[in-house]
Amino acid sequence: MTEPQSLTQDKSAEFQQISEKIRADQVLNSALDYITEFIRQVIENGHNFTNNHIYILLLHLTPGQINQDLASYLKVILDEFGLERPGFNRFLDGLNDKELFYAFQEIRHILYP
Repeated sequence: MTEPQSLTQDKSAEFQQISEKIRADQVLNSALDYITEFIRQVIENGHNFTNNHIYILLLHLTPGQINQDLASYLKVILDEFGLERPGFNRFLDGLNDKELFYAFQEIRHILYP
């Protein structure tokens, strides 16, 4: 006996949602692993972590990693290191990668409410 088609479609949609959530979690974890490793290497090499390091860190993120989930973590980092809106705006103005620029524009309201 086979399941009714609507039940099969419901399960398929549910599976799709779960798969998308898992993928989003993997992207977030990958970005957070990179950020943690970057900060750790700077500190272990005996350097003070500065705003310049934050800019380098941000440059190495991909547009696909930059989303609202990551924004809340980035906000904490930017706040902790005192990177204010004018400095972030100068960073954005200097970006040559338009996709990266637009990705940061999408989360700017979270970083600087």
